This record gives sequence, structure tokens and C-alpha cells, in this order.
Amino acid sequence: MTPGEDGTWRLRLEAEKTGAYRLTARWKIPGDPRWQWFTDLHRKIRDHAITVTPREAGDIRIYEINVLNIEASGDTFETRSTIEDMHNAPGAAHNGNDRWSLDYLRDLGANWLWFQPIHPTADEGREPSGGWDTDTPPYEPGSPYAVKNFFEVNPVFSIKNTREAAMAAWQGFVRDADQKNIGLMLDAPFNHTAFDVELGEPGVRLFQPDGESWSPADLIRDRLPAFFSNSKNYGTRATSREDIAHGPDRADFGKWRDVADVFFGRYDSLVETPEGDELMSHRNEGDWFDLSGDEWNSRDFTRDGEPRNITRLVWKYFAEYAIHWLEKTRPPGRNRNSSTEPGLSESERRAWDATGIDGLRCDFGQGLPPQAWEYITNVVRNHKWNFVMMSESLDGGAVTYRSNRHFDVLNESIVFPLKSAATASCYRALLEKRRNEFGPALVLLNTTSHDEENYDDPWEALVRYAVVSASDGIPMIFPGQELGIRRDWGYDHYERNFGKTIPHFKRHNSMMPAWTARETTGDDLFRTYAAINRAREASPALRSPDREFLDTGNPHLFGLAKRAEGARPVLAFVNLDTKNKQTATLRLTPSQLEFLGLRDDTDYRARNLAAPESPDFPIQLTARQLREDGLPIELHPVARTPEAPLYTPLYLELEETPASE
Repeated sequence: MTPGEDGTWRLRLEAEKTGAYRLTARWKIPGDPRWQWFTDLHRKIRDHAITVTPREAGDIRIYEINVLNIEASGDTFETRSTIEDMHNAPGAAHNGNDRWSLDYLRDLGANWLWFQPIHPTADEGREPSGGWDTDTPPYEPGSPYAVKNFFEVNPVFSIKNTREAAMAAWQGFVRDADQKNIGLMLDAPFNHTAFDVELGEPGVRLFQPDGESWSPADLIRDRLPAFFSNSKNYGTRATSREDIAHGPDRADFGKWRDVADVFFGRYDSLVETPEGDELMSHRNEGDWFDLSGDEWNSRDFTRDGEPRNITRLVWKYFAEYAIHWLEKTRPPGRNRNSSTEPGLSESERRAWDATGIDGLRCDFGQGLPPQAWEYITNVVRNHKWNFVMMSESLDGGAVTYRSNRHFDVLNESIVFPLKSAATASCYRALLEKRRNEFGPALVLLNTTSHDEENYDDPWEALVRYAVVSASDGIPMIFPGQELGIRRDWGYDHYERNFGKTIPHFKRHNSMMPAWTARETTGDDLFRTYAAINRAREASPALRSPDREFLDTGNPHLFGLAKRAEGARPVLAFVNLDTKNKQTATLRLTPSQLEFLGLRDDTDYRARNLAAPESPDFPIQLTARQLREDGLPIELHPVARTPEAPLYTPLYLELEETPASE
């Protein structure tokens, strides 16, 4: 270790592999014979955790998608969209309709897709179309979060409506996405399953006892009810199909009546019974896991003459998920980490690393013990080193802090403060709060999602997208935001979900209202989202965590200075007022000029990355002008007439130029 100027001692350790780590360290102080152990200095209740994230995760610009409605021409099975439709594969029902495709996504400037679960949905226990207390037909095709088989593709996703055809269609789509450099993230609800969930081949391989003959189509509840939590106490396993618990374990907002809760052991944040302090134990940040009892050391049956531990095998079962989908979507024969493959050139390694699915969004990730996520993450990273793991932990605070210990991306509660933000200081506060709580972790920068409301004014969502796209993290677009969907318009059907109006995803639905309106309302929103995405793609500084907030003197003008090693610095400004033009004159302080690396003896050419064709740019600037005269800023509101200027943020990139130019 080396001494620091402030009396501390430091040691830099180089991580050679991505993954979830725990740091175990101890030291002695002269004169004190006791060892002191390093833990999280703020919360001394667990080992210090370190997440080593693939660097390219910070380059993601993601678009959430539902296969069945993105290209649907109506709200029926016959008019649904399919995987084939999404990339205009031969025989696609909506082939050539000039709506959504992978090229559409690239034109929008997004480079990743987050799929709502792609798997077969429950046949039993679906929510009735008239509500749980009615005797009405169930929704078709049912909630994608009630998964019937984790290792198959929903047959209705394919034109031929079979599992075999759907798998082939999915594999073809992934190959096409790989060729277009588009990353794919699956939504994985490991915390719960359909009540009629099938074993799948991994389940047979892992759980089948000696002398038994099980089938992948067998229901887990019939073969192994101990896979699930007990309805009387989530800290114990079910003993029969009659006492399987509804998910989730937490008890403060009700149950999802169409899913069963999976038993992952006993641990600090598990809500075992909804009594007293136990009610809110899902917020517990402790690191205790019960290694003592039957919940972890079960000897219920044997395989190959050896005792089989059910809880550990449940962990392995879900770790098999990502491995399975990598093997299904990569060329056969080479499914290990490319670093273990001999004889590959650097270009071949990069191409191999890009193949197959690329990440998981872990639905209700807060519902599993940290140790399980660490295990699952490190297993999949042994097969694809740059695989990205994103956790849903919408409670924020302690819950997301726990997820931050082992996930690359945090799908947390930023949607709520973003919606209420009104001034530059509001945006600064919400971004600073996340930096203070989660450090350099990547946050999903989403203004909505499949279970959150959209805005009444679609330009308000765009304004927020412009702000967060100047920050580090992962900006997200919900399907239809670029077309102008509103809180209760743009899709054929909406539902009330925990008091929120959201596009219906349990029944056949479509975006035809939004697609049809596009023909008359134009593409201003699409063009602006695309311009923001192109700017972010072009500028490492915009994606970088190195930032300084700028006080424009105007509460309706958000300002941010950004830099990245080896990249041109950027001054970012966003008009937060959709109805009025906003102006300011910004004078940079000497420390801000130093932060940006701007020198008095150098001239700079400034261009707006979000509007590279604008006649207002490029302009010539000097550091002295920025310090003494100031930079005049004028940003237009949302265009209300065809001849009005297009609403555009100002992402001003500064390039050194010879003084003679």
C-alpha cells in the first residue's frame, strides 16, 4: 500500500474479469495487536461489494418493446405482430408496412432492445378480463410475467403459432440484430413463475431423482413443489401444490395473483410473514443468508447416488437461463467466453463477443438474495464476458443500494422525480442524489416503462430525455414515445395498474392510433429523439460520468459541462419550458474552463451535436470569450406552427482549431 497526503493508505487492484466481487481485507495499526476488517464503511453489515461492469454498457441507448403489439394492426390474435414482422422476415404478415423494423430502430438512434418476456405464458391462473372477482374469460395471451416455460419462445410470437417456429423466428431475428449491431436484453422474472410452469430440459437434468423418468413438459408443482415458497411462511418451502405461495414475498402492496413465488432460501431482505417489523424487511440491507437448516442443506432425494440440494439447484436452474439463450442464439460449438478460445484474431473476438443475446433485465430483482444474483451473474459472465445485468428495484433507497452491489445497471425509481421536476435545480438534485447513493453505477434513465404512466404532453417526456441524455447512464425510450403517445392515448387498450393508466400488455393490443396519427402530425418528436441519440452516440463526453453543473441564471435552462479522456468537451443546455423561448448568457469560471481543458491561447470551433446541419453553427470561440463575454444561449420552445424552429437541445462540442482559421 502507498500513503496518501491525507493520512490514508491506498492500494490499486486491477480486475481482470467482469463480474460481481466481494472484497475481503484486513489491516493492523502500529501499537494495536488486533486485526481490523474492511467492510462497507457506511453500513457495517456486510462485505464490501464491487461490480466490474463491461465498459460498453455505458454506451447503451435502449428501447423497450413488446413483440405482440409493436407492429400489430389490431387488437386480435389474427392482427398481432410477430417476431418475423419485426425485421420483415420472409412471410411476415406486416412485411413492407413501413412501420417498425430494426432499421427504424437504427434511424431512431437506439442501439439496444429490452424485450418484455418472450416466453410461453400461463394457461392456468390468468387474470379474468373483467377482473379477479368476475367469471369472465381470461385475457389473451395473458401476462408475459407469468412464465410457463423459461426455455421456450411464446408460440404466438410466430406466424405459424408453434414453439418450434417461434424459436426459429427468434434465432433469425437475433442473427439480423447482430448484423446491425443491436444489443438484445431479455426480461427475466426469476422471482416468480406461472403456477403451471414447466420443468424444461434444465429442470429435468437438475432435479430428476434416480430411477425416475421426467419430461420437460412436466409441471414443476407436480414434480417438485419445494421449488416454491410456502403460502403460510415465505421462509419455508411448499410441501404440495396446495400450499404454494403467490408472489411476491413482500406484503405491503398485495399479491400478483397469477404467479407463484420461487423459494431461494432464507435471507435478510426476505419477508417471511407480514407481521410487525417483518412487513418492511424487504428494505433490509444486511447480508445474512441461512446456511444452517434444511432450506439450504436439504437431502430430499438423490441423483447418481449423491444427495441433491433443492435450494442450490434452484439457483443453478435460473443460472442456466442465460446460458441456454446464449447457446440458442450463438453459432454452435463455441459458447464459452471468447478469451478462452485459442487462435482468434482481435476482430474475430470482437465479432464473437457481439453474437447472441447481450443482457438481462431482472424483473423484481430485489426479490432474490444478493448471493444468488452474484452467482447467476458470474456464471453467465463465464460464457459472455460483456453480458449486461440490469435489476428492477423500483423502491429506490436501500433496496436499490442493495442491488447496486452486484448489478451493472439499476432500473430504479428515477421515473418519479423526473416526472415532478420543473426547474434546473430539480434535475440537478435528482442526478446528484443518484451519484451520491450509487456512485459510478449506471442508472436506467427512463421517463416511463410498461408499468408506469406516460405524460399527458409527450414533449414533456422528450424534455426529460434531452436532460438525462447529457448525463451518464442508460437513456430509454418506451415504444410510441417517439410517436407522441400520451398517458391514455396511442394504444388501442389501457388498464389501471396500481392506480396508474398504462398500455395493456396482458391482452392483444396495438399502437395503431399512434401509427395512424403519425401520417398527419409529422415526425418532429421522432426527429428530436433521433438527434439526441445521434449526439450521444457521437460524443464520449456526453456519456461520461465527468461533469460539472452550470448555473445559467435561468431556472428553465438546464446546463451541464461534460468531458471524457481523449474526447472533445461538451457544453449541454436544455430548454425545460416547452411553451416559451429561454435565453441566458453563460460565463464560465476559471475552474470550469480548467475542468473542460480550455486554454486562452487556443481557438475553438463549436458545433451543436444535436443539430449538425443548423445554420447557426459552427461558431468560433475562445476560452477568454467564454470567461469574459459569456456564451449567449437561445433555445426555442416546442414548435406550435409548421414554420416554427424545431425544439432542439444544445450539445455544444468544442474542437480545437488553428488560430489562423
